[in-house]
Amino acid sequence: MRNVFSSEMIKLKRSYIGYIHIATMIVYPVVLAFLLGLNKYIKTPQTIMIDFFIIISIASPVMISILAAIFNDREVKAGGYKNILSTPYAPVNIVLIQVVFYILLYFCEIILSFIIYWLVLRLLFNIMFLPFYYCFLFCIFFASLSIVQYFMSFIIAKIFNTTGVLIFGFMGFILSCLSETVIFDSSWTVVPWAWQIRTIALFKINIVSNENQFVDYIILYIPAIIITIVIILIVRKIFKISFK
Repeated sequence: MRNVFSSEMIKLKRSYIGYIHIATMIVYPVVLAFLLGLNKYIKTPQTIMIDFFIIISIASPVMISILAAIFNDREVKAGGYKNILSTPYAPVNIVLIQVVFYILLYFCEIILSFIIYWLVLRLLFNIMFLPFYYCFLFCIFFASLSIVQYFMSFIIAKIFNTTGVLIFGFMGFILSCLSETVIFDSSWTVVPWAWQIRTIALFKINIVSNENQFVDYIILYIPAIIITIVIILIVRKIFKISFK
């Protein structure tokens, strides 16, 4: 795993993808923080959490699909996943570790981006947040809900190439937007693109201040855990077949 991670880090440094990740991680929270800080509307710890995460929820499906498309294009141009097939290890395991690498990168981006957002609003505009440990845990919870999108996007890219995965990402973008409406009120728990954006309900109706409501709402995400595990197993099987 360490060798795969090191290899991916080197590839990131040699491409523009790494710079895009860094720029996004810094520019987004700074710009958003200044827009909110200079705006005169009333800000609460809940609303500033919503403002930060709702945009990421909507943008993530497209960004993940673009990343999967770039990854697949890179491997295809290298000789049809030749780099992976030439290793002494099972190709499916190498690919899955690569996917995990980008998932962990997403986790780091969410956490570091939020810290920058928190610092700018707290130090420059003296805006209060919820307790930092809660915000940190929420970042991890929020990021974990993207895992299924990564695995689906990478296998779609492998099967249907760039066009297919970009269409898939745009579909996820639309579903994510619609998930904020009443359309998915009764079915959002089984729609992966709805999981992230629905987390903002924790702040919209201030569930976080009521322990019983908070626990009840988190329990709603049990199907998400089951679906994620099932999809990972399915994706692993498809990757394994595709490398035979």
